[in-house]
Amino acid sequence: MSVFVTVTLVAGNLGLIFLLMTVPLGSCTVTVSRVIKADRERLWQALWPFGSDAGWSGEILSAEPLDGEGT
Repeated sequence: MSVFVTVTLVAGNLGLIFLLMTVPLGSCTVTVSRVIKADRERLWQALWPFGSDAGWSGEILSAEPLDGEGT
């Protein structure tokens, strides 16, 4: 290949990469709204990272040791 063809291909590839990175091909925004039956203070303690209920998760229903000898 000649130098001109090589430079043209490299410049074309870099230009294509630049365009693909800068042009927004689509954007999606998802919002979720929930109504929770809890008092305001308890809800704040659960959502605040340093709150007293921050370790609680709605996915965890109960926890117990499998062998009966938990610490």
